[in-house]
Amino acid sequence: RARLFHAAAQFKRPDAGGHLDFQDYHGERTFVHLGDRWASVSEMQDGEFEDHRMRGYQRRRDGIAHSLMAKVNVDNDWVLSIALDHDGGVSSNHQPWPSCIHANPVWPMVEPGETATARGKVYFFRGEIEELYDRYREDVSAD
Repeated sequence: RARLFHAAAQFKRPDAGGHLDFQDYHGERTFVHLGDRWASVSEMQDGEFEDHRMRGYQRRRDGIAHSLMAKVNVDNDWVLSIALDHDGGVSSNHQPWPSCIHANPVWPMVEPGETATARGKVYFFRGEIEELYDRYREDVSAD
C-alpha cells in the first residue's frame, strides 16, 4: 500500500513513464469518480477532445465526487491513481505520448513566511478500479 505524504505545489504527473500499458490516447482507461460510479474521460467528454487533448475536472464545476483520478492498464489488472484530501481538481493529458494524470490542489492566499499543505496519495496496485474507491474511502476516513 502506498503511504500518505505531504504534497508540494509540484505534486503532479504520475504517468506511465516508459510503460505503454498505461498510455491512453482516447481517454477510455482514465477515470474520475462521480460518487456512485467511475466515468471515463472519454465518456465525460462525449468522445470529443480539443486539439490540445487535455481536460481538467473540478468537484463543484464538473460534478466529480472527489479529487481522485485513475488509469488502468491495457489488461485492466493494474491501477495507477492520484488523489487529494481537499477540494481541488484533477486533470489528464491524452497525447500520443505520454498520457498523464495530475492532481491540482487549490491553494489559499499565503502570506510571506506562511505555509499551506495539501495531502495527497498515489496509488499503484495490481487489481481492478473498483477496489480503488474502497481504498480511497478507507484512507480518507482514517485521517
